[in-house]
Amino acid sequence: MSPAEAGGRPNQVETLKSVEAELRQAARKTPRDPAVLASLGQILEREGRLKEAGAWFSRALRLDPSNNAIRGNLAVVQWRQGQLQEARSNLETLLKNQPGDPPTVLLLGMVEGDLKNYPKARLLLASV
Repeated sequence: MSPAEAGGRPNQVETLKSVEAELRQAARKTPRDPAVLASLGQILEREGRLKEAGAWFSRALRLDPSNNAIRGNLAVVQWRQGQLQEARSNLETLLKNQPGDPPTVLLLGMVEGDLKNYPKARLLLASV
């Protein structure tokens, strides 16, 4: 008997899988809805499936290139995967759209540090 059956409540993994299945079905029905595609990316990211999450965020961003939330989520996934140049590019675009946004500045500082661009990283991180 699973813990969910024993306690009557689904655990987090089962809940994420259920939400993922619903979002995949929604993505099949509305493949041009960036909100649905990005939501699926968020669930996959929570499951640790970063490559797949990045692909869904990329698809969503192609449909809605001005969506800062989607671009930010994609940048985080890219950074977590070590795609530092891509993450930097998306973060710089975000800062053009939202100058001085603290979470974006912080992440860009971390990316610059990972790229061993320490003077720029120090400058960015000191500003937040």
